[in-house]
Amino acid sequence: MAEEKTKADEMRWEEHLRVGLHGLRDELREEFGMRAGLQDFRHHGRAALKEMLLAWRGLIDGAITHIDEAEKPSAQRATKIAIE
Repeated sequence: MAEEKTKADEMRWEEHLRVGLHGLRDELREEFGMRAGLQDFRHHGRAALKEMLLAWRGLIDGAITHIDEAEKPSAQRATKIAIE
């Protein structure tokens, strides 16, 4: 018996996820009037993303400082002394 493929069978996982998230969003809006909640969610999501990027910036700045310090000439360099 040959199975017929449905549209859902032909969708990739990204499409399933997108459709599911859109459905969840619509259901929350209808059921709970979550428009304000979604705006809060977006605001906090953006703030969290900014904090994550600032953390990465701190790591990168520290790495650059470490490289710059390694390139500086050492204070304990050998000096040439003339011996008579």
